[in-house]
Amino acid sequence: MKKIINIFLVLFCVVFTSCEENGEDPLAGIPSTDLFVEFAADTPDAIEATEIIDGEDLDEDTINIVLNSPISYESDILFNLSFSGSAVFNTDYRVFVEDDNTMIESIDANGAVIRAEAVPTAGDVLVTEQARFSITFPEDLTEDGEKELEITLTGATVDLTGQTLAGGRGPLRRQTVVVIADSDAPDPAD
Repeated sequence: MKKIINIFLVLFCVVFTSCEENGEDPLAGIPSTDLFVEFAADTPDAIEATEIIDGEDLDEDTINIVLNSPISYESDILFNLSFSGSAVFNTDYRVFVEDDNTMIESIDANGAVIRAEAVPTAGDVLVTEQARFSITFPEDLTEDGEKELEITLTGATVDLTGQTLAGGRGPLRRQTVVVIADSDAPDPAD
């Protein structure tokens, strides 16, 4: 019995040591469809926002959204967003970043590419890549009713390798809808 245990321990050490020496990819064997990026868990499926009223800042005049990658790729990640709905880009809403580790690579009425830099922590360990961006709702001086902005996370690209990642955890954490009230409509209290 002791010989069997010793043989098992020797085999275990050989296998364990060979895996360590080969530097095996920790993502090896994971189907590429399981690799994804998502809206952060605290991002609701629907958000109600109010435009800035009469030039005064309201609590709802800016919303902050976080995108993340559950797996660290030790590389910058380019998150791809699409915009749709009745809201007009740069009229009903504007997108900006204030985070030192997030940059807008490109943006237009159809969507944006937002870069999240890989941020090293202690030693060689990296945190999960996250992109933080904000949306503000300027007064547009037009009574045009309530608008909707649909933001869809269509996927991402790992900058270092070019690997593509799916948007959302399946259908989850892939899209959010922002309902923008019309600040230029007459106040019913007046």
